[in-house]
Amino acid sequence: VVGQMVIGLLNVMDIKAKLDHLHIGEAAFVNQTADGVIIVPFMGQAALAKGGPATLVMSNTTHTATAPLAVTGGTLELFDASWPNATGVTVDATAGTDATLKLTAGPDARATIFPKKIPFTLVDGEGAVAKIEIPAGVQLRANDLVVNGRIRSGVWGSSASGAPNKDDVHFAGAGTV
Repeated sequence: VVGQMVIGLLNVMDIKAKLDHLHIGEAAFVNQTADGVIIVPFMGQAALAKGGPATLVMSNTTHTATAPLAVTGGTLELFDASWPNATGVTVDATAGTDATLKLTAGPDARATIFPKKIPFTLVDGEGAVAKIEIPAGVQLRANDLVVNGRIRSGVWGSSASGAPNKDDVHFAGAGTV
């Protein structure tokens, strides 16, 4: 269908032409072995999970899906994109592959990546690390920050962030959560 695509399991990685949005009717799992880009908004009320060792860039748009967002392997990069209705973010490396949520934002988008307080959960795996990369100028607002089952209170970030609580294993970049 031109203009819309309802997905369950998504393996097509360069979705650019002939669509103006992707509607998530049920849970969508993007399993990647090669890097890819999606430049159309996700809509709907089901979870999006990104797995596999590659990088998926979701670029230049507002994703209106009202659902949790998960990274279970590789890197999910939100590039000048926002997810205002996200209900939570989980970065889970328990499958044995490093998992990273990378946020890249221009000056106009920095405050709107995740504009409301949501829970952030990071879980390491055997020999694998869960990480959030936050750019300068971005302060994610979390109603809960849980790292490996332990609630973290206060402001957290990498050594580059200036946050009072530093963790270079789970955070990168100059932003904070």
